[in-house]
Amino acid sequence: MTFSKFVKYVLSVVLISILVVVTINVHINEFGLFGNVKGKPIRIYTEERTSKYLLSFNWIPQNFDAVLFGPSYSDIEMDTRKLEGLSVYNLSMNGANISELKYPLENVIKSNRLKVIIVCLSPYLTKDSGKKTNAIDPREYWSTLGSLFTLKYYLKKHLALSDVDKDPFRDSWFGFRHNEYNVYENYDVKKEIEARHKQMVDGKYNIKIDTKAIQELGDVLDLARMHDIKILAYYYPAHKKIFETQQYQVEIKKYRSQVEELLTPDDIVIDFNTEEFNYIRDDYETFSDGSHLSPVGGNRLIMVIQEFINRHNLDTL
Repeated sequence: MTFSKFVKYVLSVVLISILVVVTINVHINEFGLFGNVKGKPIRIYTEERTSKYLLSFNWIPQNFDAVLFGPSYSDIEMDTRKLEGLSVYNLSMNGANISELKYPLENVIKSNRLKVIIVCLSPYLTKDSGKKTNAIDPREYWSTLGSLFTLKYYLKKHLALSDVDKDPFRDSWFGFRHNEYNVYENYDVKKEIEARHKQMVDGKYNIKIDTKAIQELGDVLDLARMHDIKILAYYYPAHKKIFETQQYQVEIKKYRSQVEELLTPDDIVIDFNTEEFNYIRDDYETFSDGSHLSPVGGNRLIMVIQEFINRHNLDTL
């Protein structure tokens, strides 16, 4: 075999191998990127940011008419499978800010298939701007057809299926996520909240507000309104003992004054930090640590959100 024929042979083998890999990945359609995927069951196995971003292109719009978004405070223990009337995907991401969340949000909003977006208004969402990792990148769309990411994904999926007990995404069919590896089981919630209370009393607390992040949140809400999507926003609850300290009041008022400028009278707003919700915010069982929700707290918030869905007939939009 001449060198020229050898090169052609190698190139042919490589090309055929690439075509086979691409064909297999298109057929498996792990992230529901291609074709009609209505009813296709998909869950997360690894890389929450990348997975939810990829699902937002096609699969989420075809299977859901609403999304919940926010950082870990609405990601962990907020099981949107329990909501009735609307099919709500939990698009929240652990550790994410609005700069990262806007990528999948723009995809699902522009699909023109959503009725409602539910936003968790937590200072964490707008405390900084810019992507924190490379996990969300438009190039990931085509990388699913065959790349190191694809290989890593299948490996992680295999490991998750092999050891379900250590899989933090084992119940992630609607984007829902348990407390990872039950890391909060050993937390003394009362002790954590007391420590945060002392921090407030000592004046060692401030809420960071990033101007660009506030603008990006406003842009997302405006985009939703342009597509006739109803906005249901809720202020995330802080434990009553923390919320009522002078230092927290000073900081939260600065935050809320900027957020309120982004909302309109047509938006539905739930304030979990009012007396009406003392049964939630004044109970240690609501939290798994000093701030994140426990399963009890998650269920309580879901029940209130359900009440507002029913009250405002959001399921009939």
